[in-house]
Amino acid sequence: MVRLRTLNESAKLRFKTKLRSVLRQDTRKGSTFKMLHHYFNLLEFIDRDDENLAEFIPSASENKKLKVLLTTLELIQSVSMQLQPDGVTLWEVCVLFDALLKEMSALKRYLGATGSIVASPDFESACVKIQSDKQNPMSRQEKAACQRFLREPQNEVNLQGSSQQGFAASVLKKARLDVARATYGLDLHSLLPISLEMVLCLSVNECYWGAETIHQCLD
Repeated sequence: MVRLRTLNESAKLRFKTKLRSVLRQDTRKGSTFKMLHHYFNLLEFIDRDDENLAEFIPSASENKKLKVLLTTLELIQSVSMQLQPDGVTLWEVCVLFDALLKEMSALKRYLGATGSIVASPDFESACVKIQSDKQNPMSRQEKAACQRFLREPQNEVNLQGSSQQGFAASVLKKARLDVARATYGLDLHSLLPISLEMVLCLSVNECYWGAETIHQCLD
């Protein structure tokens, strides 16, 4: 691919295709995949009789191996692109990595649950189980890893106050529904929920709707 970027070879390609060669860069993700992908797109336009390129063009057997490598890199590239959005959870990462490891077991050393890139395997395993609603089978180590994130139970006074407030709120809610049922009667069943909500809102805030306010709304 480096040879194809020289002035002469680049000029020759320009007469045949608009495609350009791509180099692999260690600092960019997916650069190897892009380089191989572009290579196979350019292969039919490369002059195999060119003396400057003949010794650098892979043989047919080598191209087969490169094709297999490209297929493998396509799987990795697909997973890599799926992990880039902001809303990806650890559970989704675990599912994607497990599927990738089934295809390429050699990556287990790097992408497995205890891989070298995992800073805290127990904590990440606990997060995955919590996100997938599997809290029960958590091990002692996993529970200890996420212990600091447990919410402290409320004291008895707060619980009692909350219970009293909940009782009062339910009484008021029931009273409002009784008023609405008595006021609108059978018409209640013929109203859409949003229409009923609007009518009740206007009724509750009746004191704010003077003649002047209504006149301004109509205008």
